[in-house]
Amino acid sequence: MSVEVLAGLRRSNVMQWEPGWYRPAEWLSPYVLGYVIEDTPSGPDLRIRCIPNGVVVMTLDLFSPPRRSLAGANADVSPSPVVGMHGGVYVLDTAGSRRSASALLTPWGAHTLFGLGMHELTDHIVSVTDLVGQEGRQLAERLAEQSSVPARLAMLDETLSRWFDTRREPSSTVVWAWRRLEQRAGKISIDALAREVGWSRRLLQARFRDQIGLSPKKVARILRFHRAATALITGQPRLSELAVECGYWDQAHLNLEFRNMCGHTPLDFVRAVRGGRAYPQRE
Repeated sequence: MSVEVLAGLRRSNVMQWEPGWYRPAEWLSPYVLGYVIEDTPSGPDLRIRCIPNGVVVMTLDLFSPPRRSLAGANADVSPSPVVGMHGGVYVLDTAGSRRSASALLTPWGAHTLFGLGMHELTDHIVSVTDLVGQEGRQLAERLAEQSSVPARLAMLDETLSRWFDTRREPSSTVVWAWRRLEQRAGKISIDALAREVGWSRRLLQARFRDQIGLSPKKVARILRFHRAATALITGQPRLSELAVECGYWDQAHLNLEFRNMCGHTPLDFVRAVRGGRAYPQRE
């Protein structure tokens, strides 16, 4: 019997390092938000309902637990997976035993690291070896040989620093536009955003598709959801008022977006989080 949990809740509208993550080397921070080291010898199998949150996750398995994606056609997930940007909730089944090291990448960091259009990863989960070749497998093997968390973190910093050093810089305009969407929690029209950066709407959409993997409109929807989710968890205002405050047409629109983004109604979402079914636990 598996335990169902939610994953991917943002603590803030601004993408940043969060408690429970290990910080990367300072110069990696524009690309790597943090590391997560898991070493769980045993535990219940998990059904993880993953909420889109603007992070690309590269997991390096220190041993290969069985995983299965329940999004679209059910399929086994390759060892050491990279999870691309998703526009809606997706579900993963994973074994209770987990030993892994994950790098949580900004979308433009992933674009820089992997050197491909991020739309190619959108709504996909692929093996790290498909993106960086045997270096990915070798890094996972070397990490497994390390006996301590600090040693694994140092190896991640050293290897990712070397990998990023040979890549070209991402577009500063795309990064600025993303930050602007974060600052406004998604409550800005895409036409207004395009005018602010001095691009046409079409060019802005094309650059986001290439370097982010989602359209600006989809990113705005994700950010609005997280703003509403945080408000519900911390204060639970009236849903009709929350809908207007967060930029939804009405409460029905809010309910629909919650189902699209987390698979729950707003009230069922709050019950899940407050009932301890968020993973990892929010502080």
